[in-house]
Amino acid sequence: MKDNDRAQQMANLFEEDDPDYLTDERWWQLVLEQDKEVLGEKPAEGGDAPLPPGFVDEPPAGDPEDTRTTAPPPPQPEPPAPPRRQIHELSRKYVHPTFRVEYEIQAYGVASNDPDLPAGLPWVLKLDDVATRTYGFLVDVSHDVFRSTTMTPLDGLLTELTHRTVEFLKGQAQDPSVAGVLADFRKLYCLDSRLDPQEIITLATSVLSDMARAIPTFVADGQGEAMFNELESAERDAVARRMANRGVPDRKALIADGRFWDYADPESLRDLFARHPELFLDGKYWDDAYGSLDFGSDVISEQARSAVRSRYDAYLSDAVWLANQSPADIERASRDAVIRASCSVRLLKSDVSD
Repeated sequence: MKDNDRAQQMANLFEEDDPDYLTDERWWQLVLEQDKEVLGEKPAEGGDAPLPPGFVDEPPAGDPEDTRTTAPPPPQPEPPAPPRRQIHELSRKYVHPTFRVEYEIQAYGVASNDPDLPAGLPWVLKLDDVATRTYGFLVDVSHDVFRSTTMTPLDGLLTELTHRTVEFLKGQAQDPSVAGVLADFRKLYCLDSRLDPQEIITLATSVLSDMARAIPTFVADGQGEAMFNELESAERDAVARRMANRGVPDRKALIADGRFWDYADPESLRDLFARHPELFLDGKYWDDAYGSLDFGSDVISEQARSAVRSRYDAYLSDAVWLANQSPADIERASRDAVIRASCSVRLLKSDVSD
C-alpha cells in the first residue's frame, strides 16, 4: 500500500478489535481507490463506488426531471411583415412657400399591425434618411378617422408637416403660427378639394371638353354624321353657330369624324351618353363594365346596366350644372351641393391613359 502511515493506523485499529476494521472491506476500498489513481481515473464523489446499471429507475423521456441532453427545438420562423403599398399621389417633395422648409416624402398605405405604426394611430411620420431628409409617411387608410368627408390622408400629412415646420422655426424671427403654416400648405397642395367658385367651374368645363374631344377616337368611320343627325334641330344650330364663330373652314369634315362634339353644348354630351353609353364604358373611356355585364338573366343584367347609366347620368348632370354657373351662382349655392357636384366632376375624369 502506497500510504504506509494509513496502513499502520488501520493495523492498529484491527488489533484493538475496532468493528469497522475486523473485515477486509476497508482494506479493499482503499486498494480500489489507489488502483484508480494509478490508471488515471477520477474517484467517485464521496469515495463511494458507482451504482450498478438498473439499480435506480431512470425517468422516462420527456419527464421534467430528465436531465439527459436533448436537442433544442428548432427556432420558429419570423412572421412575415405586413405588406405596404406606396401612395404615389402623396409621395413627393413638399415645400413651404414662405419659409422654404422642405420635406421629401415617401408615403405608404400600411396595415394597422405594421411594426412601425404605433398601435391605434392612423399615421406616423418618421425620418428615414437623415442625409437626404427623406421622411416615411405610414398611414392606415382603414382607420376610423378617415371615415369622414373632411379628413383624408393628405390632411393628416399636412398636419404633421405643419407641426414640424413650426417646431423647426420656433424661437426664430419668423415664429410662425400653426394656423398660418397649415393654411399655406393647404393652399399649395389641396387644389382638388378647394371650393373656389372659378376653379370649380373651370374644372367642370375642362372635364366635359376632354370627354367631347375623346369621342372621335372611339367612334367608327361615318358614325359621326349619324350622331349629328340624332341631335335636335336647336342643338345642331348651336353646333353650327360655334363653328362659325371659331372660323371652322370645313364643317362637314368635323361632322363626319365626330369632332363636332367639341362645339356641342354640355347638355348635348349628357344626352349622347344616355343614347350611347356603350361608347364610353367597358374600358373605352371609363373602366366600369356595361355591355360585358352578365348575371345569367337578361332581366337582371339589364337592371345592372340601368344602374350604371343612372350613376353616370347623375355625374354628368352635376358637371353640366357647374359648367352653366357663374362664380356668383356658386357662392350663393349650398355648400353640400357644391361639394357633391365637385366630387361628380372628379369621378368623370377618364380612366384611360392618353
